[in-house]
Amino acid sequence: MTANLSHRYEQLAELITGLVDDGVLRPGSRAPSLRRLCKDQRTSLSTALQAYQLLEDRGVLEARPRSGFYVSHRARVILDIDLSTAGKADQRRDLRDPLEAA
Repeated sequence: MTANLSHRYEQLAELITGLVDDGVLRPGSRAPSLRRLCKDQRTSLSTALQAYQLLEDRGVLEARPRSGFYVSHRARVILDIDLSTAGKADQRRDLRDPLEAA
C-alpha cells in the first residue's frame, strides 16, 4: 500500500486496485464481500463501503444489487491508462473497449 494515503478507505481502495492490477481479481469476477473485507482488514463496514464506492466512482468496481461488487470489465483499461500514458493517444486508442472500436 502507498504510505501517502491519509484515509483508511483510500488504503483499502488501493489494496483492491492492486489486486485488480496484478490480475488476482479479473474483470467480471466478484470482489471480496464488504463483510469479508472488514474482517480481513480489521476495519468498519462504513469504511469498506466508502472504499468500494470510491472504486465504483473510478470505474474499477460495479455494484450489482443484491449480489455485491464486481470488477468492471473496463477496469483493466482504466488501470492501464495512468499518468505514464497520459498524452499518448495511440496507446489509449489501443485500450478502448472493443465495442467502441467497431
